Amino acid sequence: VFLSRAQKTPAGARASFLTLNNAGFFALVVLSMLRVNHGHFWQFCLGFGAVLLALAALARRTFAEEVSVKNAYLTQGLLLVTVGFIAHYSGLKLTLILATESVLLLLLGGQLRSSFLRGSSLALGALAVIWGAMTMHKTDADLAMGIGVGVLLAFNAFWSHRNENAADAPLLRPFTTAFVVFALGIWFATTLHQASNDWVAPAFALEALVLTAVGRGLRLRELTLGAQTFLLTAQGVWLLQTSTTEPHPIWWSPVIVIAVTLALSHWWQRQRTITLPKMAAQGLQIIAALAVVGVLLVWLHPSFEPAPWLVMTSLLAVAMTIYGVVTRFWFLALAGQFALVVSGFEFVEQIMHHAPPWYFPLAPMAALLALATATTVWLARKPATPELNSVLNQTTVLYRWIALAMSLAWVCEYVPKEHLVWTFTTLGAALFALAGLRPKLETRLASGVYLTAGLIAFAARLVVETGMPSFADVSVLLTLAALQAIARRRAARWPLPETAHTAMILAAGLGVWAFVWRWVVLKSGGTHFYLTASWAALAAIIFAAGFVLRERMHRWLGLAILAAAVGRVFFSDVWNLDLLYRILSFMALGVVLLVLGFIYNKYQEKIKEWL
Repeated sequence: VFLSRAQKTPAGARASFLTLNNAGFFALVVLSMLRVNHGHFWQFCLGFGAVLLALAALARRTFAEEVSVKNAYLTQGLLLVTVGFIAHYSGLKLTLILATESVLLLLLGGQLRSSFLRGSSLALGALAVIWGAMTMHKTDADLAMGIGVGVLLAFNAFWSHRNENAADAPLLRPFTTAFVVFALGIWFATTLHQASNDWVAPAFALEALVLTAVGRGLRLRELTLGAQTFLLTAQGVWLLQTSTTEPHPIWWSPVIVIAVTLALSHWWQRQRTITLPKMAAQGLQIIAALAVVGVLLVWLHPSFEPAPWLVMTSLLAVAMTIYGVVTRFWFLALAGQFALVVSGFEFVEQIMHHAPPWYFPLAPMAALLALATATTVWLARKPATPELNSVLNQTTVLYRWIALAMSLAWVCEYVPKEHLVWTFTTLGAALFALAGLRPKLETRLASGVYLTAGLIAFAARLVVETGMPSFADVSVLLTLAALQAIARRRAARWPLPETAHTAMILAAGLGVWAFVWRWVVLKSGGTHFYLTASWAALAAIIFAAGFVLRERMHRWLGLAILAAAVGRVFFSDVWNLDLLYRILSFMALGVVLLVLGFIYNKYQEKIKEWL
């Protein structure tokens, strides 16, 4: 077939003829060897393959116009040589031979500019990785073989990189990327088989560091990018081992993983040789930041009891935020807030079920306030973009309100019930004073929250308990009235809306009314006369306070309580009191009405204006 003249061979049929001829010859020899000699099959394949490769080289010159002839000889020769190697060798020796054959074909394909040879090199590289991964064992020899095969395949990647290094080449070039994947694959399998449990995660992390450096030195961006998969593997392996095995990996294992992660993250921030899409670059940074936080939390958690862990998570959040800001690793500063979320959940869990000593739950509140304050100071000195400024300012406000909510829970849990009212009142008054020194709506609202909590605690004591509230409990009412009067006269420092003034007056007045009501009932032994008289006297006092303070709502509240006293006289006292107490009740009410009537007649015009 090879020697036949072109005019005697139909166009394009020579390749088909030689393929059928070679296949027939190969089948006959193999069948003969099955009956006569079983041990020389690999030698026959190598010999026959070498002859076909020689014919392929000869056909390249003789049949220059019939490319299919050269390719047919070349394909069959390579196939037979590979089959011969596979038939004779096994284990990683065969893997090494296949990788070497891949290198030779790639070099030859580059010289001859043959895409077929380069494709064959790619196929042999893939076969070498698959065979090596399937046959590897935990021995020193296999370790060296695995490393060597990876080096050969990495050389293929470097050689392809030289040939594909066009200015307009994409980020991942096909042949280079394929060989990088093969090299990483065999190194991955070698690490899994050869490293002990304690060393698997650190080994992957260190390999990622070394391969990143090598890729940077060779300007082989595919290798640099591919090395990051080893870092992800290190993080994932460590987390998996920690969650599924006992005992946990040794302490230096997470230290190495975290250190390499931080080192590579900082390198990616500063390198300029590889231009990644913005989303991809940010994705790498986010994954690294979350991995650092996750490994830290999972590593440290088993070493702490619940109460100290509450403090540790708060400290970790602050420390990672500071580190991220100082090193400009912003995503780590952001991911550090996840530790703060864990601290918050721990706070709720421990407060609700098994309250620790009082000072431990203060840690997350302190961390929230510290981060919020530091962020505010930072933005005042180094403003960011308007959009980022807005987001950060909203975050600081959220942190302060979360800390406020935690403080309410902390006070309710650790302060005795009999001291809740004045404790909330003191906190509210302190924030009110701070709002006067540094006028700010948020501070005024926080003051209102504490004062409202004090009112709720006061109301709860009146409703739930049958005894007499202490005069310390009345402090919230007196404080509320005093703060309202101060805010009215210093409106520039405490610019409260009119609805807030009204609410404060009503809350204080109704609270005092409820307190007097309970006090009279308990002290008078149930005598209704004293209750009506006390209502009338209280109405007069509140009405007078309205004149002194020039507050319309005080006067309306006084009139409302007086109206309640009048109604009580006619609907209750007339029917339930003895004659003497009935007379006294009407007299007390009459005195109050006469006094108020006198005042109304004397100051009629002014009262109309005020009311």
